[in-house]
Amino acid sequence: MFKHSRLLEDILRLTREIMKFLREILHQLQPHHNHFSLEIRMSIGNIVAGTTGQIEAEVYENGVLYNPPVGSTYAPTFTWTASDPSVTFTPATADDSDGAVPLGQQIVVNVPAGDTSTSVTITATTVDPNGNPLTGTISIPVTSAPQVFALQLTQVA
Repeated sequence: MFKHSRLLEDILRLTREIMKFLREILHQLQPHHNHFSLEIRMSIGNIVAGTTGQIEAEVYENGVLYNPPVGSTYAPTFTWTASDPSVTFTPATADDSDGAVPLGQQIVVNVPAGDTSTSVTITATTVDPNGNPLTGTISIPVTSAPQVFALQLTQVA
C-alpha cells in the first residue's frame, strides 16, 4: 500500500509539472496584444505669457518608442487642443529635438500676453497603427511676463 501511495504522489507531481510547462507553452503561442500610448514632452518647464513653447508627441508601443516597420505607411497626424481657449498653435518650423522627433510631430504653443492662467493642459490625439484612438496630455505652467521698470529723466529747467 505504501509503494502504491508513493507512486500516485510521484504521478501527481509529474502531472503538475507537465501542466505548468504546457501553460507556459500556450502563453508563448498566444498572440501578444500591443499596447500603444502617446507621450508629449516639452524641453522647458513653463511658458511665459506673451511667448511660445514647443512640444513634441511620440507614439509608444508597449512602453518603447514605436518605429514603423520598413514599408509601413503609418505616419501619425495629430490634433492639438488646449484647456485655455486663448492659447493657439502654429506648426513648428524648427526642429527642437535635434532630429529625434519628426518636425510634423512638433507644435508651437502660443500663450498671449496678459494671459492670467497659471497652467494650460495641452492634449494631442491621433490613431495607433491599428486605427485605435490615442490621446496624450501635458500640463504646462504659465507664468506672467516679468515687469520691467525704467527710470526716465527729464530736464525741467
